[in-house]
Amino acid sequence: KGRNKKFEARAYNSLGVASHLQGDFIQAVKFHKKALGIRLVIKDKIGIAASYGNIGSAFEGLSDFTQALDYYLKSLKIEEEIEEHLGVRSKNPEEVLRDAAVVLFRRMQEREDLLP
Repeated sequence: KGRNKKFEARAYNSLGVASHLQGDFIQAVKFHKKALGIRLVIKDKIGIAASYGNIGSAFEGLSDFTQALDYYLKSLKIEEEIEEHLGVRSKNPEEVLRDAAVVLFRRMQEREDLLP
């Protein structure tokens, strides 16, 4: 049964990716949240991190940078937990956070001249 739920989550994720690619970011958020809900129930940490990142990306597409950053940070936190469990660390967390903030700031500037 857990395996079927994992495939169901992947299906919703794929629908979210397809919606995102078509520019339908609202629908993408809905599909990714359905995938996230399933992944939370089955405790699929890698999937949870991916869903948070995908939701963040969809909110970024909607120019909702506050929500995007919130979901990106949730994804980063789960990824750090996974790395600690595996005994690996790819980057310093502060470095990753700084890089993410710089990327979001630049994208905000590019979109509708939101910042000076």
